[in-house]
Amino acid sequence: MKQMIAIQKIEFNNFNNEVLLKAEITKENLTYPTTLLLHQQDLNRLINLIQIQNEEIEVLDLMQSDELEDMVHYKLELYNLNNAIDWSIFAIENHFQYRQIRA
Repeated sequence: MKQMIAIQKIEFNNFNNEVLLKAEITKENLTYPTTLLLHQQDLNRLINLIQIQNEEIEVLDLMQSDELEDMVHYKLELYNLNNAIDWSIFAIENHFQYRQIRA
C-alpha cells in the first residue's frame, strides 16, 4: 500500500538524538496529520531527498536556529515546498527507525 508523507516541519536540538517531524500522511484517499520521531542519524538522508525534489532553492537556507543557554534548537519549515515522499518505500529502503506519536 502506497503511503505518502508530506513533511511540514522538522525540529531538533543539539541535546537529543531524536528529530521531530510534523507531517500529513496519505494512505489511498485518507489523509491525517501526524508527528513522527526519527533518529538524528537519518536527518541528512531526509534533507537530501527534500533538496532533490526542490532543486530551485537551498533547503538548508530555510533552517532557523535559536540559542537557549547551552542548547541550540533548530527548525525547518517546509510548508511551501514539494515535500511529498513515498514513505512506504523510502523508510524501507533507508532502514529508517521511527516512531509515530498518537494522541
